[in-house]
Order: sequence, then C-alpha cells, then structure tokens
Amino acid sequence: MNFGLALRLATLGAMLSPGALAQTEPPATAEIYATIDGFNVTSPYLQRFMEDHYARRLMESLVRARVIEHEAIAQGISLSHEEVTRELDRQEGRFSALDEYAWHIEQLGYTMKGYREHVRTEMLLDALLDKAAGISEGKVRAYYEQHLAEFSTETQLHILHIATSDRPEALAVFRALVDGTPFEVVARRFSLPGRPGADGDLGWVTRDTIPIPGLWDVARALEEGDTAEPFEMGGVFHIVRLAGVRPGGALSFEQVQADIRYRLHSDAGLSREDFVTRLLAAADIRIYWAPVSYMQQDYALLRHIRVAVDGRPLRLDPVPFISDRGIMMVPAKQVLQSIGATVNWEPAAKTLRIQRGATVATVAMGETAAMVDGRAVSLEAAPAVRDEVLFVPLRGIANLFGFSIKWNAMTKLAAVDTRGNGSDR
Repeated sequence: MNFGLALRLATLGAMLSPGALAQTEPPATAEIYATIDGFNVTSPYLQRFMEDHYARRLMESLVRARVIEHEAIAQGISLSHEEVTRELDRQEGRFSALDEYAWHIEQLGYTMKGYREHVRTEMLLDALLDKAAGISEGKVRAYYEQHLAEFSTETQLHILHIATSDRPEALAVFRALVDGTPFEVVARRFSLPGRPGADGDLGWVTRDTIPIPGLWDVARALEEGDTAEPFEMGGVFHIVRLAGVRPGGALSFEQVQADIRYRLHSDAGLSREDFVTRLLAAADIRIYWAPVSYMQQDYALLRHIRVAVDGRPLRLDPVPFISDRGIMMVPAKQVLQSIGATVNWEPAAKTLRIQRGATVATVAMGETAAMVDGRAVSLEAAPAVRDEVLFVPLRGIANLFGFSIKWNAMTKLAAVDTRGNGSDR
C-alpha cells in the first residue's frame, strides 16, 4: 500500500515519541512493518498513526484522483504508459542530477511510484481542461510562436562568495580554497558577519538579482569551478567562485507548453481547483472511514451555494439559497458576524440593527432598503425568514459596507472581500 512520504518508515521512528511507542502492545499475529530499537511497528499501529496524522490528506487525495479519473473515462480521455513516462522524463530534465529529482519528489510527499500516479492524474486533469476550453496542441504551439519574446531566460550564475576585512586574510582564504578546503568550511570560519548567502553560497542569481552587484562581472569572467583571486571593493576584500552556469536564451516549446496551457485555461475562465470542485460537487461521495467521516458533510455542502469571507469558507447551516427573483440569500447572523459586525434583532419593531466599526445600519422586515446614517441604501431584496432563520441578501449587505463579491458559478462560491471597494457584478 503506497501512502507516499507519510509511510516512509525510515522517518517514522523520529516522528514518534518514546512514550507513544511504549503504549502499544501489538497482537502477536499482527504483521510487522518495521522494528525501531526493538519496538515492532505493526499494521494496527501504523493504521492508528495514519488516522491520527494523515487521514484527511489521504482521503482528499484519493477522492480527488478518482473523480478526475471517472470524468476522463466519461469523456473518452486516456493516457498511455509512454505518455506519462515522457512527462516524467521532461520533469527530470529540469534537474541537474537524478538525486535532486528524487529529493524534489520526496519533498512533495511521494514515493517514485506514487509520484507517477500523481503526474498521471494531473495530466488527465490538463486534458479535461483542454477539452473544456477548446485547446488543441496546434493552438498551444501557435501561441508559443506568436509570443516567442516572452519565453526566454536570462543567464544565471551559481556564485560562492567570501568577504574579509583585509588582504592578508583574503590571501589566506584563497590559498585554503586552492588547496581543496571545502568552500562552506572556509566561509563559516572567515567570512564577515551579516553578508548575503549562508555558508558563502549566493545561490543561482542573474545580473539583476545578485545581492552584491559588483560580483557579477568577476564571476562571469571565470570558467565554471574556478575561483577568482581576492579583490577589493567598497573597503572589503572579496573571494568569488563560479560554481555553475545556466545560459540564457529562448525556451523550447516543451519547456513552456504547460505554462501556455495554464494561460489559455485562465483566458477561458477555467482554473484547476474550480474544475475539480465542480467534479466533487457532482460526484456521489460517501465516506465510511471513521476518522474522516465528517468529510461526508463537507462534500455534500459542495452541492449548495457557499460563502467565503477573505478566503475563509463559512460552514453555514441552513445553507444559502437563490430567491424567486434570482437574489442570493444568506443566514443573517452567521454571515454578518463573519465580517466582524454585531447583530441585534429588535422584535417589537421587527428591525435588524447591524454595526461594523462606525457604520450602523437598520433593516426592517419587508423593506428592500436599509437606513445608514439617515440615508436609504438598496438591499435588492427584503430580509426573509426560512426554517425559522432570518436571511438577508448577500450582495445588498456587502454594498452597505463597501465590500466586494465575486461569484464563481462553476463552484457555486460567493467570495466576499472585506477589503474591496464595491461589489463585482
């Protein structure tokens, strides 16, 4: 069973406390997956560990992959083993060594086999987005040829650097480096404090991004792997080594086609996560695994109108609805409190009083306008009671306080920005 980096048993021992290890006595018949200082990591123990630490992440990844797979099958989209391999080879080509590529995959939380499945899923999603946006291979290539000037890179240098306060010390540093002492060892010992670059490594830089501009021309004149003799600049003596060169120039079509597709998808109003959210909302998803059974409600809520405030989704109960006049109505108290307003219902006058900062608004039942500082502001619709809960028009409430609203019809999400200036209609 492949659960990515979560199941790398080499790191599991470091993540578990000795106290936790001592608490579990596995059944004698349980399968043993690893032994750590005499402690047996059994299948029940590993199951509990996964449930405590990774259950939701695992289930979300599994569900996402399956809905994409099912939609691809429904639309007649498939990928061959060779197509996935070519994409993996293309990605590997971006790294200077295989171990860097393997490290990158580990940092993403995958085994090599698991990463292959991840790449296949993302390729299927790309194909679905291409089909939805009417994008062909020819269209992508035509975009590349029409925008060649945009697809180029500057020369990058990998520069190592040490700064010293006087020439004798700089010469001693230079001799140590020429004799083969590792650069980071010398840098930690001699480099002046407060200089850019940990252990003397400035990383990959361009002429515009190098933190000490005067070093560029010195490094550019070196052969890869060479170290320049000490030189003085600004009252400081510098030693520079050129560790690597990435020549600038035009990027190939293979290097940029993924970026072009992203641009074309955006131009068509499509985003990866919005598209996946629509698939999740349409799927029949039932969660039986006890540690994440609460996710059942999360997926069910995707079928309804949702509201987010400053990027934070709200869990609204009851859920918003669209009125007969096509106006979005939301539960008043929950939404108003989420935007930092205080809410008071005055039953005698049947009036809702809303205050946020210095702004005070009063809304009477049956009225399609609110009174704000003595002036009437349109609400588009009057407050309404449904399931014994007071609902108000979301866009009208946003207008009261100058908030912006963006509506995503694909994911049924109304995003409220309390830092906006007016509503986006």
